[in-house]
Amino acid sequence: AVISATSGGATVGANGALRIAVGAAAVGRVSLSANPNPVSANGGISTIVASVVDVNGNALGSVPVTFSTSAGSLGSSVVTTDASGNAQTTLSTSTQATVTATVGVQSSPGTGTGTGTGTGTGTGTGSTGSTTTQASATVTVNVNPLPTVSITAPSGTLTVGSPITFTLN
Repeated sequence: AVISATSGGATVGANGALRIAVGAAAVGRVSLSANPNPVSANGGISTIVASVVDVNGNALGSVPVTFSTSAGSLGSSVVTTDASGNAQTTLSTSTQATVTATVGVQSSPGTGTGTGTGTGTGTGTGSTGSTTTQASATVTVNVNPLPTVSITAPSGTLTVGSPITFTLN
């Protein structure tokens, strides 16, 4: 929201207007984490947490966060932040996946005018503007490789009691 004031011939102009960012419009930064990372070789579930703060670094509660993934499936694709500014979902995957969290708003241009009367007369005019206050973050959730077993016999002719080496990687 933009608030401008005029008194007689004095005005604060566009640069002196007070701007108030509320809710998702106040987003400053989002960070993303995954735990565990990596998940098991057979696939698994990782908890994904998006932490959202405003431009001053304060936690933003009650803000919707949209999650998306390049692989696997999400427990929820839209989650609202708690009072600590955290939104949590889960990722179930058996292949490497990149999860993206997006928060904020993209508004379209708008205008407005108004007139009021009382002990004096006032007129206000809204200016047009377009604002984008979106932030996003990504985290890659990896999958541990499957173990491999190799068996190595000694070269030459094998006889009873010949040593054989087993290796597990």
